[in-house]
Amino acid sequence: MNDWRILALTYVTLAGFWGVTAKMAATRLDPLLALFIANSTAWVIFGAAAMLNGRIELAEGYPIAIVSGVLGALATIAFYLALKRGPATLVHPMASLYIALTVPLCWYFLGETLTLKHGVGIAFAIAAAILIAG
Repeated sequence: MNDWRILALTYVTLAGFWGVTAKMAATRLDPLLALFIANSTAWVIFGAAAMLNGRIELAEGYPIAIVSGVLGALATIAFYLALKRGPATLVHPMASLYIALTVPLCWYFLGETLTLKHGVGIAFAIAAAILIAG
């Protein structure tokens, strides 16, 4: 799969199902236990994928990968706790607003292009999440 769009759509599809199963798990178990089980399962899959890809090596990217892991873990804990306390139909749209922060941060820190079209798209995404979560 060389086309990033196919991978992005794969993510959207899997994340859609993940959202439902995460809510089911967070309401049937303690949300932190559900998160532990889900992420332990994910770690096995991540490790297998890395080994199959032959990419386990020492590299300078380790510190930022660790920071990314910490941020992702804290965000996921907040997300599972929100799912425990609120309806998934509202938690997911609100949680999807992370793009409104990610896109400008990618522009600032990574030098990625941010056009007026991107800005309008972000505004529409925010408006959509507000309308859904309304």
